[in-house]
This record gives sequence, structure tokens and C-alpha cells, in this order.
Amino acid sequence: MGGDIAMPYANANPNARNLAKQFERENQRYIERFLSEIDQIKLLFRDTLDVLSIEAIVAKVADYIEVTEFKYYIGRLTECDVEMVMNKMQKMIGSVTSRTIKKCLTDLIEEWSVAISNPAEGELFEKAKKTQS
Repeated sequence: MGGDIAMPYANANPNARNLAKQFERENQRYIERFLSEIDQIKLLFRDTLDVLSIEAIVAKVADYIEVTEFKYYIGRLTECDVEMVMNKMQKMIGSVTSRTIKKCLTDLIEEWSVAISNPAEGELFEKAKKTQS
């Protein structure tokens, strides 16, 4: 809702990241005025910004994978992109307390990182392209 900034810029400028989060929180407060389930919405909004719950971590991992796959699909993915996303995902997964969920997420991103880094070993979009034709 207007607070998202590019990860490289946010990493290089922590003040900009903080200001973007403040902007997003203000947008959320404004939208909350129009919603009836305010308490539930506030929790969901807070979770999207602070990424504390397991559900939010899983959603954020999926978001990182999706944007990286899109960059690959349009031919704009760099090795640095993959490394940056992997570091972010591993850091988030490090905060997961459930050993089962942590293992599932770790296995997922390790398998995915091999596929995205070595497309010849398993072309990411070829299967989807063949099933669509």
C-alpha cells in the first residue's frame, strides 16, 4: 500500500526503510477506519510489516521466490539477486522456533536455490510452457 521499496535500496539506506514502514503504517491506520474487523485487520497489517508469525515468514519466503522467479522469467536475474534473496530468507527462517517448519523451509529454499542458480539442470518455466500449449 505504498511503503514497499527495493531491497537493495532498503539495505543501503536503513533510514529510507524505516520511513517507508512508517508510511505503510500510516496507510494502514487510514484504511482501518473503513473496516469492521479492526482488531483482526490490525494484527494482519502488523504481521505484514514486522514478519513475526510463522505464517508471515512463509508468505514472505513465497514473495521473495516469486519476485526472483519473475526476474528470471524476464531475463533480469543476476547472481547478486539470488544471493541477496537467499540471505534474507535464511535470516527469516533462522527466527522460526518450530524445528519441523524450519526444516521444511530450509529444504525448500535450498532446492529452489539450486534450480534458480542452475537452470540447465531443471528449466524453471519449460514444464509450465509445455502444459499451456
